[in-house]
Amino acid sequence: MPDHSPARAPSPASAPHGRPPSPPVTVRSFGRSLAGRTTPVALTADVDRLDPVPGIARGSGCSYGDQAWCSGGRVVTAPDDVVVDGDHVEVGGGVVLRDLVARLWPLGWTLAVLPGSLAVTVGGAIAADVHGKNHPTAGSFGRLVARLDLVTPTGTHVLGPGDEAFHATTGGMGLTGVVRRARLALVAQPTAWADHETRPIRGASALREAMRSALGTHHHVAAWVDLAGPDVRGIVEATTVGVPAPNGTDAPVPGGPRIHVPPLPTAAITRATIRIGNAARFRRARATRVAVPVADALFPLEAVGGFPHLYGPDGFVQHQVVVPDGAEDLLDDLLGRYRDLPVVPALVVLKRLGPAGPGHLSFPRAGWTIAVDLPAGDRRLGRHLDAMDHDVAAVGGRVYLAKDATADPATVAAMHPRLDEWRSIADRLDPDHVVTSDMDRRLGLRRPARPAKPPGGGLPDTDQPSSEHRTTDGEHRDA
Repeated sequence: MPDHSPARAPSPASAPHGRPPSPPVTVRSFGRSLAGRTTPVALTADVDRLDPVPGIARGSGCSYGDQAWCSGGRVVTAPDDVVVDGDHVEVGGGVVLRDLVARLWPLGWTLAVLPGSLAVTVGGAIAADVHGKNHPTAGSFGRLVARLDLVTPTGTHVLGPGDEAFHATTGGMGLTGVVRRARLALVAQPTAWADHETRPIRGASALREAMRSALGTHHHVAAWVDLAGPDVRGIVEATTVGVPAPNGTDAPVPGGPRIHVPPLPTAAITRATIRIGNAARFRRARATRVAVPVADALFPLEAVGGFPHLYGPDGFVQHQVVVPDGAEDLLDDLLGRYRDLPVVPALVVLKRLGPAGPGHLSFPRAGWTIAVDLPAGDRRLGRHLDAMDHDVAAVGGRVYLAKDATADPATVAAMHPRLDEWRSIADRLDPDHVVTSDMDRRLGLRRPARPAKPPGGGLPDTDQPSSEHRTTDGEHRDA
């Protein structure tokens, strides 16, 4: 049984978080549609507890809403050290997955679960219990974690699988404490090459059938979906990693963006540009099966830095839900409703998910997940997404908390039948509710929230007077 007592007794003489805090800064959501004012502070090795100043851990700022800041409080950054130990790796919570993969791949190792963005930190991956395109076979990130050191206001707790606080932390959106370190299981990856197959498909049901078929031969399967054209169509992409290298050549490891999009005064993504671009992409698509670098197959957006700038000053939100097996009629209905939104569904990805894991608030469950990038400038959008969320909850589905910027507190509570159990665990780790975020306040995750939106809905007020929708000054970037 893992040791979940404090590793060291809280010491009043210890520094609150290590280094003195920096001046307040403005931080933004990844989609640049929300911003808040907060104070960054680093968690150093000698700190065994969090002091009673409201705050939340923050990594790379890859969440799409207000998950990783605390207006008027602090954001805490974790260490970023890495030690490879046989078929495991010991990492600080602030380690960026891109840097970790670049270290592991040349050694013939990888992580069995990697999200679509490698800019995420290890702590963020645990907090969101992220998943990849291979979720039906690999599960989510929490399955890789053999141990984690969680710093809370009651001390540092060493947690492992089977411990209730461990499962409250995997998927707990950082609201149980700060992940200082984690021990992760590795899997062999002989090469950085992938067997990559693509198939253009017309029709929603045909897309799903093609994806089911692809999962019989490949581990990583997803579909790009065009919802801007006259009918639903898409391209199924199926990948198996670690295949023999063509001509014995080495594939590159992910090295960061090759193209950078600067801030733009107006949006480059419009209904017209998406319609034209999607039509061209589908027209060029062919049924192919080739060997490509793993980085190109699984992480295509890694090549483009600053792509949220394409949405202009208003930025974008991502709406991601899971619809359980047996509710495919609702999924088809959602596809039609996305097409009818007042803004264009710019980037749409469909994936299969496997069975739910043990995390109390973890997102995946067996079914279909659809993620849709949406320009954030139209305040009617929140009302439409609320209605969709309500229908998803009615069939037992969920909104992905790591992506949310608009959800209604009552709907989120209905989606998570274990919410009260999770709250009781979080209260034992943090009885004074020190660990909090703007998302926590908006949705009432730790405590029931007051109404978070103005009458008639709208996007995406956080109910925090110090939060902003957009800013142009002083962005803070962490590990």
